[in-house]
Amino acid sequence: LRVSRGFQERLHAWAFAQLERRDATSTQQLLQFLTRWLVKLCTAEQVVTWWLRAVDAANSWSFLLASLPAASAASECDERLHARVAELLEGDTCATPARADAVLLAFAALWPQKVLSQVGIAAWLPLSRRRASPPPSVVSGTLASARTAESAAHINDALAPEAEMARVLAAHPLMHKTKTKREFEQLEDWVLRLEPRLLRAAPVQARLVELLCATWSDRARLLVLCEKFAFKLLVVSETCAR
Repeated sequence: LRVSRGFQERLHAWAFAQLERRDATSTQQLLQFLTRWLVKLCTAEQVVTWWLRAVDAANSWSFLLASLPAASAASECDERLHARVAELLEGDTCATPARADAVLLAFAALWPQKVLSQVGIAAWLPLSRRRASPPPSVVSGTLASARTAESAAHINDALAPEAEMARVLAAHPLMHKTKTKREFEQLEDWVLRLEPRLLRAAPVQARLVELLCATWSDRARLLVLCEKFAFKLLVVSETCAR
């Protein structure tokens, strides 16, 4: 589609404005807007600048991986996209092998020569025969919830999960004393659904132990949580020992 430069600039400005409407804009809407409109109507430079800002606003690895192919195709694989993803992956000190693998496969499809020079021909050949997995489903929520949500799903998906978990725990300094029903459900969500890698941090382990040692009303469910937590700690200790 051919549109005027003025239209492109207005659309680009409007797209940036949506990133500020945190309570009304969801990560799914951002992905749909990028793939249906922005890549077709805006310039490559406009797509790149918007995508870089959108990734930070969404605070979501699932959004990043789902939107990267479209943004790269529209910008002829702009190097700034590669640099930003590589920077985020390096900063995610507890990234799962699955996430690192997904990023590597995406890089191999979009920047093959760069990956070849980094990993060497021996590692490149089997990698080049693999197909990247379909992008993960984007974790639902508004841009506001991406920065304030406290569910395990949002913490696991955050660009810096360790920092996100520390923020969430700091927001509940008296949870072991107030012990409401909602707080127990929150604790249950963390214990059952947080990725084990997030328990490597000693402060997180200590705080969850403190919460599990508190006297909650539902002792049967608490016992189950203690067993699940102990198993996750065992997984973490075995992984670190390798």
